[in-house]
Amino acid sequence: MTENKYQAEQLIINSGIPYIIFSPSWFFETLELMVRDGKDMLISKQPNQAHWITADDFARMVAITYKKPEAKNKIFFVIGSEEYLIKDLLEEYCKHLYPEIKKVSTFPIGIIKMIAILTGNKDKKNDASLFGYFEKVKEMSNPDKTNELLGRPIITFEKWVSSKALL
Repeated sequence: MTENKYQAEQLIINSGIPYIIFSPSWFFETLELMVRDGKDMLISKQPNQAHWITADDFARMVAITYKKPEAKNKIFFVIGSEEYLIKDLLEEYCKHLYPEIKKVSTFPIGIIKMIAILTGNKDKKNDASLFGYFEKVKEMSNPDKTNELLGRPIITFEKWVSSKALL
């Protein structure tokens, strides 16, 4: 998945067509995808921390690019100010919104791949691939130029999850 994204970006960059490419970190909103039927599920141990962001911050930053001619033909690394392990953040998320979930369940990538093959579930196959990638690769992008031009992400996990708890 990530290789395909990179190749597509290179094609766009080399095409001569004006572009704006966003490379965001993990979104807080993806935590909900890890909770199903009152249970949470994390694929592999995920030992690398990531700088999480909200979809609202990301949308604000995307909208700003349309007002800035200097944003043309640039890649923007959108990276939040708070760094978490997925497991730690998922635990905090569950404490706030799913208090009945007491422990994060971690499943090895091999098991998820086997389930995907046996069931023909393409989504599980993609999940295993994506989580396998992030298990091995750390964030290495520098958001300084993005933050300078578009402003930095400002919504914290605590503020975001508190707003979800009110719904």
